[in-house]
This record gives sequence, structure tokens and C-alpha cells, in this order.
Amino acid sequence: SRHQHDVHASCPGEFLVDAPFRRAVALTTPFVHKFGLLDAALQNKQRLLPDELTGVAGKSSAWTGRVTEFRIAGVTIPQPITEFSQAAGGAMASWEMSGIIGYEVLRYFQVTYDFRHGNVIFEARGEPKPGDTDMAGIVWDCDPPDFVPLKVLRVRDDSPASEAGVQVGDVLVSIDGWSARELRKWKVAELLKRPGAQVTMVLSRGGTNVQAKLTLRRLL
Repeated sequence: SRHQHDVHASCPGEFLVDAPFRRAVALTTPFVHKFGLLDAALQNKQRLLPDELTGVAGKSSAWTGRVTEFRIAGVTIPQPITEFSQAAGGAMASWEMSGIIGYEVLRYFQVTYDFRHGNVIFEARGEPKPGDTDMAGIVWDCDPPDFVPLKVLRVRDDSPASEAGVQVGDVLVSIDGWSARELRKWKVAELLKRPGAQVTMVLSRGGTNVQAKLTLRRLL
């Protein structure tokens, strides 16, 4: 479903509403370029983290950061975590939409789909707050159809993960006693979005289990 609104005071757009998308906002490559959003972020000395988006067409590169606010249905979402697509092909490189609205925005609304009239109705609930993203400094990779195991694709510099010795290629065995086989990727992401929390991970590395202790902190 699509809905017209402003992603920023000067950046109106038409967005796809995708409740299963666990993030807040993802902006397409043409939209990012049209409004110079990456350049603006760099000029404001905003930290941007290299990331990737996964969809039906596969994986594509992106930068993760924040926009000042996201306005929809008369409600302002402050400083949502935002994906700035760098995709060269697929849906995130399309001019047909400006981006995707996901769960981290939609959770502030009761959303009703009026298929008969082609409308999406947003009823506000709760007070929106600035969103958070991964606080460990790990980008995970996993493959369909089961999306397990979770493998470390990237370790961010100057992050709890890098300080704890987590390495690219490590495979998650458990977090705080929770078996990774019982955890979906989105649940792992939630466990790693708790500022100040101390987390113990067991990782498989070259056939040997190693332990990493992290103290989570905001990276954006």
C-alpha cells in the first residue's frame, strides 16, 4: 500500500507501507540523490554506518543514519533511524516510489487497509520517540529459507563488538543463554538495542566456540 506524506519538511514523497519490514524508513537511491540527503548528512557531520538491505530481489548496499523527522498522517516521528539506499538495481533503485515505511514507524499507529476504496487509514497511538538501531556494531548475514545460522558479515570500527574481539565469519551460537536456533534475526536485533546492557555471546569460530562480552552503547 502507498501513502503520500513528507519524509522531511522539504522532501515530500510517496512511500510503500510494509509492516513486516522491521526497520523505520528506507529511502530509495533516486530519492536520496534527488534531495542530496547523504551530502546533507555529511555536511552536518552526522555519523553514517555502512549497511545492506535485503529484499525479494536480493541484497543491496545502503548507509544507516537518521533524518531530523518523519511526518505521516499529522504525526511527527523524531529522528528515526533511516536507511539511505545505494542500490543500482531492483526496487530500492526505482523512481516509482520514494522508499519504504516499516514497523518502527507503523507501531505508532493503528493501520487499517481499505482495499475497496484503495485507502490506508492511520490512527495515531502512543507518543513517538527517537528510534534506535544495533548497539553492538555487528552486521549479520543469513540465508533463506530458514535464515539461520546468523553469521557476522561486518564488524563496525570503534564498536562494542570490535572491542570484544568479534570477527567477520563468526557464527552466533547463543546470546545470554538463548540458543541462536531459537532466535530470529529481528529478535537478535532487539536484544542488541539496549543501551548500557552487558551481553554475553558465544560464537563459533573455525569449529571452536569463543565467548565475547559486550557492553552495548548507541552508535548513532
